[in-house]
Amino acid sequence: MQVFSFAYDLASKSWSVPTLPEADSARTLVLAFGAPSASATPEWAAALAKRYPRSVFVGCSTAGEIHGTEIRDESVSVTVTKFDRTDLVLAATDVGSAADSFATGQSLAKKLLARPGLRGVMVLSEGLEVNGS
Repeated sequence: MQVFSFAYDLASKSWSVPTLPEADSARTLVLAFGAPSASATPEWAAALAKRYPRSVFVGCSTAGEIHGTEIRDESVSVTVTKFDRTDLVLAATDVGSAADSFATGQSLAKKLLARPGLRGVMVLSEGLEVNGS
């Protein structure tokens, strides 16, 4: 397994690394956690999508990004993990309201259970209108 961690500064529009690491594959997970304002400057996401076209790319907004030992604002914190033997699958669905949370969870579970050998699930969700329990 290879793990790379780096950040994008929204104000200076620059990466914390000179080049984005080479790690693209069907077994690569790209996680991006960014300030809510990151959606107004999508060039960082376009750069990741271009560098990692075969990878699974997910993320969400934060109220403070953690990169290394720093807590930052107005940035995007990225971790790229290239697994040796782990197959990845992305499943997504919309939640209409908090009342729909359980049914939405059941729908996602059905999609994921169709995958033999499933060992883990990571959920990223909207935080205000969803019942996380």
